[in-house]
Amino acid sequence: MKIDDLLRSRPGIVGIGVLTFAVLALVSLLSITDGGDHPLALETDVPLCELLGNEVWVELQYPATDAIARVPEDSQSDSMICALELEPVAPGDRWARIARGDDADKVRRIASVMISTTATLRQQSPNIQSDNYTATFDQELVASGWSASQIEGPWTWGAVYTTSEGKVAALVEDHGVVFWATAKDVSAENMVSFTHSAAEKMRNGS
Repeated sequence: MKIDDLLRSRPGIVGIGVLTFAVLALVSLLSITDGGDHPLALETDVPLCELLGNEVWVELQYPATDAIARVPEDSQSDSMICALELEPVAPGDRWARIARGDDADKVRRIASVMISTTATLRQQSPNIQSDNYTATFDQELVASGWSASQIEGPWTWGAVYTTSEGKVAALVEDHGVVFWATAKDVSAENMVSFTHSAAEKMRNGS
């Protein structure tokens, strides 16, 4: 029997085939577009420093007043990371150099924030989900010796981490956006306040 005769004799086969194809296409489309309800979830290029602004860093209550929020020079991304940094101390400023210590000639990193969105994560792996990525991230941090405490907020899940070396960090999964912040010589409470303010900035842009 020719293929044309087969199709004419069994039109239901064609209908089922078309329906199956349509369902698979719809599922595939939904898997691509369903990245979470965060407004940045499907973005691949977020001007993070511009979005956060300068005021949000005050929540860290770091004493330096001349710190600069900017994309780090050593960053491989143009926009998905932002850091609060101090410029090197000028050679003639003796007392400032003494106060600064061994890193007087270097840029000093006070804190940094990096985000990953559903869209950027799927560039690495098409099937990855932001919540699974965050859960794995959390497990690796705890296994590396970070002490973790979950924190409440407008996000799906979040935690603050501390180490015996005085480092503090926050990891948040906010409906399709993963927020990772690190700092040194600030309290866990200030990091949590900073995380709340930063999350609000990223979601509302204000």
